Amino acid sequence: MCAPPGLWVAGQRLSDAAVSNSGGCTALVTDSEKADFRAAIERLGYKYDDFELTEKRDPQPAIKVYGIAGSVIIKRKSTRLEKIYKAGHGTAWPASFQDDLSKGAFGKR
Repeated sequence: MCAPPGLWVAGQRLSDAAVSNSGGCTALVTDSEKADFRAAIERLGYKYDDFELTEKRDPQPAIKVYGIAGSVIIKRKSTRLEKIYKAGHGTAWPASFQDDLSKGAFGKR
């Protein structure tokens, strides 16, 4: 079972967006991406519960040939700094997030 997009804090969904998908549910952000997100935070010495991850799906085209696409908004609560990353099929947002985090884009530890 996949989770609908919504606001995630410390791995827990706080709010859900309605998802209508007659062909079944396909997650925008996979469990492995969430694990990579958490690992990057902890590896670099930050606190996991200081970050929010919000999923936003792009509208689905009428012809369901394209992969799921959208964006993730990552916010560090203590600094209120946030960045938006493209998410979905063919993206590598967790690596981009880790790179930004290591360069101080979300503030110092």
